[in-house]
Amino acid sequence: MLTGQPVFEADNPADMFLLHLQASPVPPSERTEMPIPSELEALVLACLEKDPRRRPQDAAAVLDWLGRCHPHERWDNEWARTWWERHLVELTAPLTVTEAAAVATLA
Repeated sequence: MLTGQPVFEADNPADMFLLHLQASPVPPSERTEMPIPSELEALVLACLEKDPRRRPQDAAAVLDWLGRCHPHERWDNEWARTWWERHLVELTAPLTVTEAAAVATLA
């Protein structure tokens, strides 16, 4: 979950299915305030390609591509804590109380 959101959002399964078949995903960098390295974004979008020939062909290709990704900023404990404080409520809203408590202990 690079952005903390699903790739597509729809009101029902049929609409979701159509989005997966026909819609282009919004680039991750446009869906989050987090800086996303351009190489990582390109990899994510390649993995979401509709045409299987345009996707990385295997896990080795994904791993190779990941090796070329360099973070803009270091993800340290303070940055992670700030991010979770901002997003914990929206990410845990659909969870049960027990599930939300378990996630909160990780943040």
